[in-house]
Amino acid sequence: MSRKKIVPNYAISLDIGNASVGWAAFTPDYRLMRAKGRELIGVRLFEPAQTAEARRMARTTRRRYSRRRWRLHMLDAILMLPWQRWIRHSLRGGSTPGFILLMRTMRIIGMAVSYSIRRIRINVSINNIRQFIICAKL
Repeated sequence: MSRKKIVPNYAISLDIGNASVGWAAFTPDYRLMRAKGRELIGVRLFEPAQTAEARRMARTTRRRYSRRRWRLHMLDAILMLPWQRWIRHSLRGGSTPGFILLMRTMRIIGMAVSYSIRRIRINVSINNIRQFIICAKL
């Protein structure tokens, strides 16, 4: 002989919040249901919700530094970073190379003459190329 449990009609009520979910099971006449000697009602608490702003800022900072390191690496690879060459030169026991002196001279000239920002950028770019041509001849 098999015993079948007859489950009466019931409804489930949910209260979904930011950090919790409340629930209850009740009969059509609004009495709490019971199962295994307990009332079917409860709440589940979660950690408070956090915005993604902090993680986004950390990710943005990481990416910015990564891109900056990559750009400096690429510039060093194509010999556009004079201070790297200066460091290598000074580690070998050399004196201040000519391209550093040329940079200082161009900086003083650039401060003395009023240029537009665009013209200064063009001059600095041309000056960087010339410095390495001069340095290569040294």
